[in-house]
Amino acid sequence: RRLAIAGLDSFSVQGAPIDRDSALVQAGVRVTFSERARVGLAYQGRFGRNAVEQGANARLELRF
Repeated sequence: RRLAIAGLDSFSVQGAPIDRDSALVQAGVRVTFSERARVGLAYQGRFGRNAVEQGANARLELRF
């Protein structure tokens, strides 16, 4: 895929191919400690024959 940004030279973007048959797993939890404080955790994973991709996310929310 060829991309361009105004004022810069165009460039190509490549990535690992996605397996035709793969499993996508997502899970998350959010805990509310009070009206002003919450914590959230999430996990994402894609599992295929030739590739595995995993990620996690943590979130802290404080309101004041």
